[in-house]
Amino acid sequence: MDLYKTKENVFTDSDFANSLSALNLKGVNLYLCSSLLSLGRPLSLKVPEKLIEIVIDQLGTEGTLTIPSYTFSGYNKEIFDSETSKCIVGTLGETARKMPGFTRTIHPIYSHAVVGKYAEKLNSQRIDTCFGKGSYFDIFCSIPNSVVLVLGSSLSALAFYHCYDQLFNASGRFIKKFTGKIKEGEGIREIEFDSFVKDYDNFYTGTLMNCLGRFDALATGLGLLKHIPFAGNYIHCIQENDFKRLYEACLKVDQKYFLCSTKDEWEVYYPKNNFTLFHGKLEKDKFQEIKKILLQ
Repeated sequence: MDLYKTKENVFTDSDFANSLSALNLKGVNLYLCSSLLSLGRPLSLKVPEKLIEIVIDQLGTEGTLTIPSYTFSGYNKEIFDSETSKCIVGTLGETARKMPGFTRTIHPIYSHAVVGKYAEKLNSQRIDTCFGKGSYFDIFCSIPNSVVLVLGSSLSALAFYHCYDQLFNASGRFIKKFTGKIKEGEGIREIEFDSFVKDYDNFYTGTLMNCLGRFDALATGLGLLKHIPFAGNYIHCIQENDFKRLYEACLKVDQKYFLCSTKDEWEVYYPKNNFTLFHGKLEKDKFQEIKKILLQ
C-alpha cells in the first residue's frame, strides 16, 4: 500500500516496516508519539490505521503499544468521556482509540490508547495525578523493555518527560491541584487531580522555553538516541531507561542548558522540526560531565 508522497518518492507500507525493522522492536513496551503530516502527503485516508497495524506487527504478540489520546478536558472545564472525547494531539491517537483491540485509559488530561501484553496494567493508571506515582507514565516506566518512539516530530513533542521532572523534583515546576469531571456510566463524577506545572514567575521568565534540542544532541552524541529516515522525515527512538538516566544527569549538571532554550531556538527545533539544531554544538565540558555521571 502506498502511504506517502514527497517531492522525490512514494513511500509504501513495506518502506515503513523496513525502517522500523532497524529498531528491533519485537516484544517491547512502546510509547509512540507522532506528527503524520510532516512525513509527506498521505495517499489514503487509511494511512493512520495502516501505520498502527504495521507497528503492532513489529511488536509481535509479546509487545505493547501506547499512543497518546490526550484531551486536556480537565484544564478546559470539559467532561471527559472515554468513549466520545476527541483526541486533540494528533490523528494517530484519534484513530487508535476507535480501533478494535485498543482500550482507552481514563484520565481528564492524559488518556492513552493501548493494546498488547501490558494493556491491563497500564489501564490501572490513577486519575488523580498527571505525572506522579501511579500515573500512566509512572506505570509505563515500571515495565521492562520500555521504549519511546517519535514519528515525524522531535522529542519536544512528548509530554512523557514531565514524569521525570516530577520524579527528580526539577526546578521551575510545582504541583498544582485542579478539578475535573469524568463520565462514569450514566453519571458524572467530579474529581481533583494534580499536575506538575511551570513556574512562570520565578523560572520560565522572558523567552526561556522547555526544549529538548540540546538533550537530543546529547543523547545522539552518546549513541542513546537513534534517528531512522522515513518518507519526508525521521523516526526517533530511545530506550526509556536511557531517557530517564540521561534526563536526571541533565538536571544535575545544568537544567537550563540541556533542557531549555530561547523561544527562537525552540521554534526551530520543535515547530520547524529541525532535530539536528544543536548536534555537534554542545559545550565539551558539559558533555564530559554528563558522561562522567553516566559511568558512575
